[in-house]
Amino acid sequence: MSSPGERPPTTVYLYELAWILPSIAQPEWKPVLSLVAVGGTILTLSALLYFANLVLTLVASRTPYPYGVAFAEAMSGPDHAPATFDRLRPWLVLAVVLIVLAYGPTLAHLIATTPFDNQGMRVW
Repeated sequence: MSSPGERPPTTVYLYELAWILPSIAQPEWKPVLSLVAVGGTILTLSALLYFANLVLTLVASRTPYPYGVAFAEAMSGPDHAPATFDRLRPWLVLAVVLIVLAYGPTLAHLIATTPFDNQGMRVW
């Protein structure tokens, strides 16, 4: 037992959990916490509806769907498309160009502004 002036060792105060609860550590987060609650509620509700749909499809569906699934017919055949689209190289080049456009400016900024002459830090 602890003395009357001491707190029990299992008591945790909220200010000690500031690293877990950002709303306590950062007051600028308090106005948006209601939006976080709404988003969490919507996400939870959608997950419940998804699993209810999954379970009810497995349990309540007595007969298979009587009609076949309709597939769309192609408006033109492969002879109307350029032969270039049948090769892998243009698609790889396009993917690399898009990746460079997406990540290039950020990587260039990091390379230009990151100091690489820092001393190592001993962690032990």
